[in-house]
Amino acid sequence: RTTLSLNDTSSAAVALGVNGTREGHIYADANSMEVSAADNYMYFTAGSSERMRIDSSGRLLVGLTSDLSGGTTSTGIQLSTAGGGFIGLARNDTTVSEGNGIGGLRFYSNDPTASTYNDVGIIQCMADGDHFANDYPTRLEFDTTADGASSPTERMRIDSSGRLLVGTTSAISGTSTNDNLQLANSAGSILSVASSDTTISNGTRIGEIEFWGQPGSTWGNFATISCFGDATAASNDNPGRLVFSTTADGASSPTERMRIDNDGDVSIATTTNPGSLRVNVDNGYTNSGNTFHVIGGNTTGLYVGAHYDGGGGGCDFVSRGYSGGLGDFRFIGINGSYSCPSERMRISTTGNLTVL
Repeated sequence: RTTLSLNDTSSAAVALGVNGTREGHIYADANSMEVSAADNYMYFTAGSSERMRIDSSGRLLVGLTSDLSGGTTSTGIQLSTAGGGFIGLARNDTTVSEGNGIGGLRFYSNDPTASTYNDVGIIQCMADGDHFANDYPTRLEFDTTADGASSPTERMRIDSSGRLLVGTTSAISGTSTNDNLQLANSAGSILSVASSDTTISNGTRIGEIEFWGQPGSTWGNFATISCFGDATAASNDNPGRLVFSTTADGASSPTERMRIDNDGDVSIATTTNPGSLRVNVDNGYTNSGNTFHVIGGNTTGLYVGAHYDGGGGGCDFVSRGYSGGLGDFRFIGINGSYSCPSERMRISTTGNLTVL
């Protein structure tokens, strides 16, 4: 091996030039070493190919010969490989225990008054249990610094069970691993689902929660809870409705079963809502249904019973305020041929019982 040695009492340097123009130098003293290129870039080769360069803007390019950020000087480190660029971070320790750091990224901000760098954000990988051969439980933690604070606080983690924990450092569900999203906040957690549409009208979907299963290895939608616009919206005018849908036996997609509209009216098994609460259930004979209405208005207040459409209208077993009679209860019978007979009994507003 041939060695070129430069030695001086305080420092040593080699200047490199072309046609009398200095293009770079190597300098060393007792405390440091400097390798400098006067202009453009410095690159490093291995296996007869360039592997890394530092360009004139100070960007470190690995696997690249030119900047890929479009001239953004803040993208200080850039990596590229045929299989995708990765940064490898490792802990050189053969006894990794719960809570040990594996690697991470720290973000610093320069204090404008003290001119010192401060830790303001962290993304780190931590051991989520003791590590053994082929058993490496880990978690990812995400920390940010609050307004008025000087150091980061953990805000979110993905634990070794794949659960996303927001606002808590331990699973609310304990050892249950199927509670994949868990939120905690001292004022009560809120999950916000939004639409970015600026022209919301009746029927515009605002957000939805869907429930899926995988029977026979095929994903299927079992139920949904949806929010829709319930009329044309405007600034500070946001009419909405909630719709609850389930998938019937033998069906592959959900059907609306209940809704709460912008007036607070509830409709079950019907999309037509004449008042505060209406429940319709097909149960019995053709064109029939059991009906329970609690509705507003001056003509009907409560009617409970079965409704049969035999071509000539409907029949109500028990009715309050039927046909304009306010405040009384009327009992209406039905005969064996399912035709609608007359009123059979009444309790008036004064408590009188009349049997007809």
